[in-house]
Parts: sequence; C-alpha cells; structure tokens
Amino acid sequence: FYFYAIFWLKKEQDYAEKESWDLEPLEQQLSIKLTRIHNQQTAIFIVFTIFIASLSLLLIIL
Repeated sequence: FYFYAIFWLKKEQDYAEKESWDLEPLEQQLSIKLTRIHNQQTAIFIVFTIFIASLSLLLIIL
C-alpha cells in the first residue's frame, strides 16, 4: 500500500505540474467548447426545421 501511495502522489504531482492555469489557454478551451455547443445547437435547429417543413408539406398534400 505504501508504494502505491507514493506512486499515486508522484502521479498527481506530475499532473499538477503539466496543468496550465494561465488565463489565455483556459479562455481558448472555453471558446472552443462554446463554439462546439453552438454548432451542435444550430445543426439540431436545422434538422428540426426541415422535419417540420416536411411534415407540413406532407399534410398539405394529403
């Protein structure tokens, strides 16, 4: 257990050293994630709009 605890502590320290808390990289990551969410919402809106238009056209024809 002792060796596992030492290994785990070293692993956590290595991760903390690699982790960057600068504001610019965090802003870039946030911007990328928000862009992906926005693109996904836009795609869902377009598909939903096409579905509604197709459904209304089908109801008009019948």
